[in-house]
Amino acid sequence: MAGSPRRWLAALGALVLVGAGAGLNARPSAGAIHLAGEWQVRAIDRGDARGGIATRSQLVVRNTGTRPLPRGWSLWFTAIGGSATADPAFPVRRVVGSLFAVGGAAGLPELAPGATLTVPLIHPGEVPRDDKGPSAPYVVLPGDPGAGIAFDSYALSGVRRDTPGAVSAQFTDPASAYAQNLAWTTADPDRLPPVLPSPASWRRTGAVFAAKGLAAPRVPANLAASAQLVRHLPDVGAGGLPFAMAIDPALAAQSPEAYRLTIDPAAGVQLTAGSAGGLFYGLQSLDQILFAARQSDGSLRLQPLEIADAPRFGYRGLLIDVARNFRTPAELRGVIDLMARFKLNRLHLHLTDDEGWRIEIPALPELTQVGARRGHADGWSDRLPPAHGSGPLAGRPSGSGYLSGGDYVALLRYAHARNIEIIPEVDMPGHSRAAIQAMKARDARRLAERGRYLLADPLDMSVYESAQGFGDNALNPGLDSADRFVEVVVAELARLHRASGVPLKVMHIGADEVAAGAWERSPAAKARIARLGGGGKAALWNDWFERVDRILKRHGIAAMGWEELGLVSGAPGIETNPRFAGRGMMVEVWNTFPGSESLPNRLANAGYPVVLAPADRLYLDMVQAPDPEEPGHDWATVLPLAEVFGYDPLTRLAGVPELTATGRANIKGIEGTLFAETVTHGWRMDHMLMPRVLALAERAWAPQPAWADSGNTAARAADWALFSRQLGQTVLPYVESRFPMLRYRLPAPGARIENGMIEANYPWPGVTLRYERGDAQPGPRSPVFAGPVAASSRVRLAAFAANGRMSPVTTIEPPR
Repeated sequence: MAGSPRRWLAALGALVLVGAGAGLNARPSAGAIHLAGEWQVRAIDRGDARGGIATRSQLVVRNTGTRPLPRGWSLWFTAIGGSATADPAFPVRRVVGSLFAVGGAAGLPELAPGATLTVPLIHPGEVPRDDKGPSAPYVVLPGDPGAGIAFDSYALSGVRRDTPGAVSAQFTDPASAYAQNLAWTTADPDRLPPVLPSPASWRRTGAVFAAKGLAAPRVPANLAASAQLVRHLPDVGAGGLPFAMAIDPALAAQSPEAYRLTIDPAAGVQLTAGSAGGLFYGLQSLDQILFAARQSDGSLRLQPLEIADAPRFGYRGLLIDVARNFRTPAELRGVIDLMARFKLNRLHLHLTDDEGWRIEIPALPELTQVGARRGHADGWSDRLPPAHGSGPLAGRPSGSGYLSGGDYVALLRYAHARNIEIIPEVDMPGHSRAAIQAMKARDARRLAERGRYLLADPLDMSVYESAQGFGDNALNPGLDSADRFVEVVVAELARLHRASGVPLKVMHIGADEVAAGAWERSPAAKARIARLGGGGKAALWNDWFERVDRILKRHGIAAMGWEELGLVSGAPGIETNPRFAGRGMMVEVWNTFPGSESLPNRLANAGYPVVLAPADRLYLDMVQAPDPEEPGHDWATVLPLAEVFGYDPLTRLAGVPELTATGRANIKGIEGTLFAETVTHGWRMDHMLMPRVLALAERAWAPQPAWADSGNTAARAADWALFSRQLGQTVLPYVESRFPMLRYRLPAPGARIENGMIEANYPWPGVTLRYERGDAQPGPRSPVFAGPVAASSRVRLAAFAANGRMSPVTTIEPPR
């Protein structure tokens, strides 16, 4: 999972949970203990001339029950922003990862019914948004260390405009948003592409004509899947315009996903492709065109059109992390449907990490019995600790859950029918804590085979801390038992793919973020290095991935990993590793920050197939606007829709070596990533993905924009205006029609005061602005904002989509 600390479609199915029923952590016999809490940021201290920054806050605990909390209780919470002691009376310790505890050995003082305790905290650096603060707090009572009592209610009151130390850059400025929102109004509607992503070439060839629908086409018997798709097009089969489909092998020579689509009032609709996959994408384009053409009486108003289309990149990916916070099979099917509509074709499933193992391996049941279950416990021998807001109770979504073998097979078939390849990721040797703890539990339970699948050296005294705060998350490559573990896991994944009828071609093996210091004091690691003839950690690294690659190749699987797979381990600079070049090992590059801009080109030129997933352009877990309540991370950047749209992977950069012919052929595509530390609910996945995934699809499929190398900012602005207009005018209404439960992000309206009048606008057409004066919040029956209103009092504005969903509120204060 590449990077530093990093990385939701309605749930419709049953969630598979480990320990359902008798094994669940029930609320302890705490009688009438009830709790409420609030986290409040007090100030951001900007420190001295050296730039030291810290955030001061307080966590307020109120006993709302009828029973006191006895002396010696402790307060627990998770916090991705970290936490430390602000008062020696309230010692804070990191338990593991993002889990912290307050209270120390003596615990906290008695808290009587109705009483409040304020715990002062300090957080390293700037904590400008609620998601980085303490989440899912709970208490543990003295004498019952294995049970946690969750709060009944909890509020986050993070940085606000009046917080000391807050700066304007932490908040969206309504006037700046107003200026940005003007973009789409400059776009010529006659230049709008007929579909999204934009076709390789298209032209309108005549005047608009009317049709009542399309006749059902004849579909060759060997294209049964295409026939099934046609039956789901709402405007096909009612008679009317002729509709023909055909395969032309000559198109496959251009691209296996190429297609041609023509619409003509006399000849009707003709769809030709080089393969079933090309027909699939042609049908997605046709569905968008027919939706935009449909009139209120059910008829169609179509314009003659010719499209010749093929993707820019063969690899058009999206990563969904189900390890940090689990998402159900139904939610994943929704993601697959969304990807298919907009021509993305690789679903990278991040199945394992420090905080969860999410795929059933029957030969190693502890992986899901222990590794797929989070909750508070004394010693955590049968579960993992709480993380990322999952709370104290085991068996609760989204901290607990996994895909059974049957779930996974069904998901593979579902994706394959939609032209999507699933690439499973088992992250190793770093990010392996869930597997390590599960195999420790197995070792303790199965004495007859002790050590057979152990992933940690019991004699290892190494001291290290990963970027996410773990000191025990690196699988040990010095152990032969680690090879046996990998063999079992790979064999089962390969078997599941065969059972689905979709062979496993590529497996992602992680290879990222092993902390400095790992294995350095491990006798097993030292012994293997000695057998290798020395070479230290770098030799051990190379040897490990040689072994993993041999296991994969025995099953006919190619390896894929994060960029570190193609780099020399432990080198002082970023140095490409010739060891694995030219062997088909694909690397995914996340680090293109200043100083590393050349990394994709260097790896590609060195012989590695490359997929680009730059953290500051395509990490969709990054926050979309500088607002405290906006969900997401911010360690890499603030990533609005416009920045995703404006990314081009092949833009020439000064000081970056040019791609050779081999290197250009090695750039296989791009991938958006959604790591899930902050993705605690299904609505959050929707919010983080959409509409940015539409810009991802545009960049993955459409031809390279003319402004990519020219630096022509005016041309880029014109393309952005077209994209914004297309989004609001046709694409988002289409999404609402095909995905009525999708809760995509609606930004707050832009607004400004000009000549004593309040003006307001939105980044795309197709929404209704409503407003109220004073303290009232706008609602679906509030007055429509149809034009400027007098700035005589406070005005609150919100946007309402066609399906009734409401945006956040923009507040404009009158001039003083």
